[in-house]
Amino acid sequence: MEYIENLEEEQRQLKNIFTDMFKYAPSKIIGTIGNAIIVPIYTSLLSPQEYGLYSLSIAVLSFLCIIFSDWVGLSGLRFFRQHQLTRHA
Repeated sequence: MEYIENLEEEQRQLKNIFTDMFKYAPSKIIGTIGNAIIVPIYTSLLSPQEYGLYSLSIAVLSFLCIIFSDWVGLSGLRFFRQHQLTRHA
């Protein structure tokens, strides 16, 4: 019986996550389209050397964002699940 309750709770949490993913999908899509539009503008305004430096700085900043948001967020979800399991035990 407890297994079924845990399974239902897990399914509810996954449904909430997918709902949030669909809510934020338009902003991701609009951001991607905006980037595709802005790259030709950058390349026409900046010299190749300046655009290379710009690309490297964006790559480093993106990598830092991945480390601090995605990896930390995923580990937080892992511990949140463990907390929920120990709380209901």
